[in-house]
Parts: sequence; structure tokens; C-alpha cells
Amino acid sequence: MNFDPEKARRWLESRPESQNVFYASVDVRRGAGRICPIDVNLFPAGFNNLCPADAARLPERFREALGRAGAGSGSAVGVVAESHTRNPFYAEHLHALIGLLRCAGFRAEASCPECAEDVSVRSASGKTLNLLPIARKGDTIVFSPDFTPDILLLNNDLAAGVPLLLKDTAQPVVPPTYLGWCYRRKHSFFETYEKLAAEFCAEAGLDPRAICPRSLRVPDVDFKRKTGLDRIAAAVEIVLGETQKWCAEQDIREPPTAIVKSNHGTYGMAVMSVTRPADILNINRKTVNKMHVGKGKVQTTDVLVQEGIPTDDTVDGCPAEPVVYLVGGEPAGAFLRHHCERENSYNLNVSGMSFKPVCIHDLKPDDPLQPALIVARLACLAAAREPAPRR
Repeated sequence: MNFDPEKARRWLESRPESQNVFYASVDVRRGAGRICPIDVNLFPAGFNNLCPADAARLPERFREALGRAGAGSGSAVGVVAESHTRNPFYAEHLHALIGLLRCAGFRAEASCPECAEDVSVRSASGKTLNLLPIARKGDTIVFSPDFTPDILLLNNDLAAGVPLLLKDTAQPVVPPTYLGWCYRRKHSFFETYEKLAAEFCAEAGLDPRAICPRSLRVPDVDFKRKTGLDRIAAAVEIVLGETQKWCAEQDIREPPTAIVKSNHGTYGMAVMSVTRPADILNINRKTVNKMHVGKGKVQTTDVLVQEGIPTDDTVDGCPAEPVVYLVGGEPAGAFLRHHCERENSYNLNVSGMSFKPVCIHDLKPDDPLQPALIVARLACLAAAREPAPRR
């Protein structure tokens, strides 16, 4: 993609609102003449997958980001983790996150909304992490009699709702609970991103379609009762048609794909790939069950239909996609998520995926990954400008 990285960086730096996004991960697709964000997670769970050279710089990033939130040197940071803390891969991430915070000079401990007593969890590589019991005294959250956080760092996407424990706390909570998936919707992000992409591309002399995936929201659906499937199929037809037109203009012959995914939630759940509207109308029982509920067994009642951008990236011949991690709005690391049993336009965030770290601080200015870092920063800025969800 032909744009000036330095000019793009100056444009982004003149809009510092992205610093308000404490941390994030952005899934990026590069292919079919496009570089587009396809998902943004405001509660990232893969800090263990970053390369050591980038991880070594993260403590300073966390000092700056937590400092903006009011945490000084030596402050007690309580990490509120996901409920599935016994997942060994999530435990690996949590162990890495706690270690980074301690290296940054904070006193850091972890707990989870269901932790009523000390819990020891083992990570995928055999590391052990102790989770403290969590309780509320008045409006103050304590992790144990000996650890009262000065600030709560949320690493739980709240897909199933905000626990009473975390409502109206005396301590600040970052990111704020209203950014949880119980409130936030993906279509709101992509609508904001689309406007920002038009603004950015006008300055850079680009077609916004080059960095902006086509997305359509379909609310009020029920996969079990097959309510709204006709409207999903109609949205699929529109997205496939527009994608086919783009491919023809770019002389790309690969058949278009549409991704149908829950408008709220993450972890690659409640996501399906289709190549024609009939795939929705003739959906089988297995796929219905997969789409009916997402993370936390929350029913899917609202979906986003998005063009499936085929990725040109590969690892050992397997389809891959860059995942960029940001802290305080700045890229802090990246890895390539790859999957050898998936096609290049399908969702790769499913069981069987692997990760290859990419050291972004070692990239040369003309490295092909540099535009993906710019797009990730633009996505983070859009997340900062996204309207506050209705609560």
C-alpha cells in the first residue's frame, strides 16, 4: 500500500486521544490490495506471545499508562482477571502481565470475580500463579487482608455483565467497565473507524476501502428460532456483492467471503464464514448451536456481517494474520496468528491456532508490516472516539 509512514505517524500523533485506550489488541488482515482491522479487543489476553525485545519495553509503557490513570510508583495494582483462569493459555498470559507490572515498579496481584479463596493456577508452560481472594468492604475492593489495590486493572471483557462487586468502587477501574462486551458493540466501533478512515485517507490520498472493511449490522436475531436469518442473508448478499466489485476493480479473482459474527464478544466464538446467502438460510444444527451463544453462554441476538478479507500472510505455508498490541495508544508488540487447518479468508482465532512473535521495534522503515502498525494505531484512535455505550 502506497502511503508515507512518517506522514501517517505525524497525523496520528496530532490526535492524542488514543492514549485514553489503556491497552488493546487489533487483528489486522493484509490481502486483496487491503490492510484492514477486523477486530479490536480492549481487554487483550496474549502478552505472553510478544517477542522478548518488545516485552522488555513494556514496563515503561505500563508506567506511563497507569500514571495517566493516577497510579504512582509503588502503587498497588489489582488485576481483575477472566473467570476462566484455569485455562492454561490464559494463565500464561496472566503470569506475563503480572510480571510486566511488577517490573514496572508496581505491587501487582491478580484475582477474579469468583475467587473466594486463594487459588493456584498452572500455565501452559508450567508456571504457577497465585490468585488472591476478592472481597468488597463498603465501596473498596480488597484482594486479601494484606493487599488493597490503589487501582483496578480490568482484564475481563465482562461478556456476561458487570459483577455487583465492581460497581461504583472507590478505586479507579481501567479500562472502565462500560467498555465491557455487555455494553459495547462491534458495529459502533466500525462505524467510528469508517469515518476516521475517510478523514485519514483524504489526507493520505488513499481510497478508504483500502483500509476499511465493509460491515453491516443485523439486530434482533435468534439462531435457534431462525428469527432474522432472512435479514442476515440479505446483508450477506450486499457485502458479497460489494466485495466482488472491489475484487473486479483490483483484478482479484478469488471468490468473496463474508464473515457473520456476534456483535458483542470475543475469543473467536459465534463466528461463521459464508460464500453465499443460502449458507445462512440453510444453516445446519451444528452451526446453529455454535452461533446461538458466545463467550459466557450469552445468547447472540445481534450480528455483524463483514467482508472476509483473504490474508496474504503465511507462517510455514499456513494462513496468518498480524495481531498488534498497543498500550496507551502506541504499538507495543505483535505476533502472527496462524492456523494450518483454515482457509485464508476464514476466522483464524479458533482452537488449533499458533503464534509467531514479531519484534516490531526491530522492523525497518520499509518493512511490509509497518502499514499494519499504522492501521492498528488508527483503529485504536477509533476505539478512543467510539461513543460511550448505552448502559
